[in-house]
Amino acid sequence: TTASGMGSHAEGYGTTASSEYSHAEGYGTTASGMGSHAEGYGTTASGMGSHAEGNDTTASGSYSHAEGCGTTALMSYCHAEGVYNIPFDEIAPVHLLHIVGNGTSEDARSNAYTLDIKGNAWFAGVIEGKALILPSSTTNSTKYFRITVDDNGTISATDVTLNK
Repeated sequence: TTASGMGSHAEGYGTTASSEYSHAEGYGTTASGMGSHAEGYGTTASGMGSHAEGNDTTASGSYSHAEGCGTTALMSYCHAEGVYNIPFDEIAPVHLLHIVGNGTSEDARSNAYTLDIKGNAWFAGVIEGKALILPSSTTNSTKYFRITVDDNGTISATDVTLNK
């Protein structure tokens, strides 16, 4: 183990805490970002204030967090979890804040869910529920509608009041 940064701490086997106030623990972990923390097996926390935990995870964005197996948090303030996520949006380059990976290997990465900085979410599977509440698309409207579907496939919209 090597703790070479001022106020750093390393424990376990083959761990490196090379930046100020960094902490590496476990096996083969590296904490190279200021105030970063790497723990587990083969994890890397290189972003300032980042945290990588689990197996072969990487937190390279500032204040990012990667956990699970083979996950990567590239962007600042990003939280990646699960298994072998795609760390960015391949279609439109947006800032992703939360990613849940459901890949099977380094070469077969995929995401079950992503959330971007604007609040847009994408799901790879089915979203189930009894109703969906949507805002009116009319400019400057404050109305919301509960969208439901009956057994005949008829869609209805009912005006609702939200407690905000």
